[in-house]
Amino acid sequence: MLLKEIDLKNIRSYNEDVESTVEFPEGVVLFVGDVGSGKSTILYAVEFALFGTAEVSGSHLLSEGKQSGHVKLKFSVDGKELEVRRGLVRRKETVAQEKCYIVEDGKRTDLSPADLKERVIGLLKFNEPSNPRAESLVYRFAVFTPQEQMKDIIQKDSEDRLRVLRRVLGISEYQLAAENSDVVEQRIKKDAYGLKRASEDLEEKEALAGALSGEIAQLGKRLPILEGALSSAEEELQELESKSKELLSNRQTVSNVASKVPTLEKNVKMVTTASKEALSKADRLEARLADQYVPFMEEFERKKPPTDKSSDALDEMLAEKRKEREEKMGTLRVMQSQLKGTEELLQDGRCPRCGQEIDHDEYGDKAAHLASEIEKAQAELLALKGKVDSLDSLQRQMASYEKDGEKYATYSKEKANINRDIAESKQQAWAYQADLLKSTRDLELAKKEEEKLKGLALEIAELERDLQAGRKKRDEASLSLQRAVAQRDAKRESLDNTSLEVAKKKSMRAEAQRLGGYQSWLSDYFRPAVEQIEQQTFMQMNARFNHHFQRLFASMVDDADLGVRVNENFSPILERQGYEQEYEALSGGERTSVALAYRLALNSIVQETAASGTGELVILDEPTEGFSKEQIHKMRDILAELRSKQVVIVSHETELEAMAQNVFRVQKVNGTSTVRMA
Repeated sequence: MLLKEIDLKNIRSYNEDVESTVEFPEGVVLFVGDVGSGKSTILYAVEFALFGTAEVSGSHLLSEGKQSGHVKLKFSVDGKELEVRRGLVRRKETVAQEKCYIVEDGKRTDLSPADLKERVIGLLKFNEPSNPRAESLVYRFAVFTPQEQMKDIIQKDSEDRLRVLRRVLGISEYQLAAENSDVVEQRIKKDAYGLKRASEDLEEKEALAGALSGEIAQLGKRLPILEGALSSAEEELQELESKSKELLSNRQTVSNVASKVPTLEKNVKMVTTASKEALSKADRLEARLADQYVPFMEEFERKKPPTDKSSDALDEMLAEKRKEREEKMGTLRVMQSQLKGTEELLQDGRCPRCGQEIDHDEYGDKAAHLASEIEKAQAELLALKGKVDSLDSLQRQMASYEKDGEKYATYSKEKANINRDIAESKQQAWAYQADLLKSTRDLELAKKEEEKLKGLALEIAELERDLQAGRKKRDEASLSLQRAVAQRDAKRESLDNTSLEVAKKKSMRAEAQRLGGYQSWLSDYFRPAVEQIEQQTFMQMNARFNHHFQRLFASMVDDADLGVRVNENFSPILERQGYEQEYEALSGGERTSVALAYRLALNSIVQETAASGTGELVILDEPTEGFSKEQIHKMRDILAELRSKQVVIVSHETELEAMAQNVFRVQKVNGTSTVRMA
């Protein structure tokens, strides 16, 4: 992996609400500045862009007083150009990540924070979980170790260190394969044991199959005898059934005729009754016409309409006169009100509004005129009332006449229908009389056939007793044959099932033997081979690591009495004049040298193994803490030995500028950091 460019907006001290852009050339890149100037923020921003907030919380990254911020990082993996973006937003008392995206091959894909971390881990080939809360230990061990954690690598628990180193160096697969082989072996052992138990009764099942074969052979000899007995019984029964069929046919012919007696008697009675009812219905309908319809229709035909106007026209005229009367009554009430007001003024003598005296002559004439107009209006209103009453009476008479007319039209239609019903009833009565004559003749013939039926009944009863005995004999022979066939079929099915069980148990026994061979191969060959390969690989890496570790430490510390090495668990061992020494007993520069040598040795091994996308990049945060000037100058040779394409160093030591190809100065002014190339 190589860094290309990073954009920061409102991340810690990069808080001007605009993006701060930093480019990362290849080679040794130095970010130099005072303590607290914002150098390490760039490194934390790189880690945040790649893996999220597992290592550094969002509240620590987002600038104080800012509601949102983001980091965009451009980098490459195996020559593939990539870009990721992560954003932060302040929500009440917490800071959370926003939606993220990644750009691959020029195509942007929006992802959740967890999905982006999983995608980046896949691209970098990091052997570690994608859980958003999990630490990126491979990155922290092999690429970037913050200043305050660099020495923690040395003091870390050996089991934790080994677990991470296995992942970083790409040899955890051996341990996983060995563990998986144990799981598979236990599963095979369990399956083989189950198969062996399931096939224990194989010999018993084989004996049962032999016994069933013998019983089936015995039943096969008995079946022909039973089939002959059944055939004889069926022939006897067939003769009886043929004779019975003939008698039943004769009885059916006679019975068909005799059975009509009740029906014919009922039909004669029904036809007689129906003929009488049809004639009675015709008489009732004729009486109804004479009593109800004819008198009313003749009386209406003699009537004349009270007027030549329709009811609708009369309604319209009546509505107009009533409206005219209402208008006249309204006018009368207005004049009466005016007359009352005028009389009150004449009585008071003064205007109630202005208080001036009124002209009695003028108001007297006005009162007289109003009284005259009121009298005329009352006379006109009386005349209008007479007209309204007259029209109302005429309208009621016309409505009554039109109602009778509607009734007359209805009666005319009903009269025609009744006349049609009378004709139909008389025609039905004539038809019933013809049916009565025929039914009487058929009834006499059916009664004669009824006498013949009594003799046939006695003969059929005797034959039925013979048939019952023949059927019983046939059924018993059939039942015996069916039972024998059922026993044979059941035993055949049992034999088939037993044969299948025998074949299955033989297969189980063979499979158990085969699985036993696999189990032996896993435990005797595969597991020891994997463990041996892992041990040899681990020993080779341990030896190469130890070589780099000692070489790098010696190049930093010019003390022949002090040496370092790692044991089989990669735990650093410090020796002074042949005696082991505690890490805390070293000086600050010596402790830093041990941690840095361990860190760079690990990177060298990663480059050699190419286990993940980490070998091209090394990030060092204040790597020379506690170094003397002589040790700082030795860093040039150490950096030259590194085969990483890109080494990013953060330091406040200006002496490191001489050994860097690219130097960036980081300054903080009024709480805001800026980066510029020197």
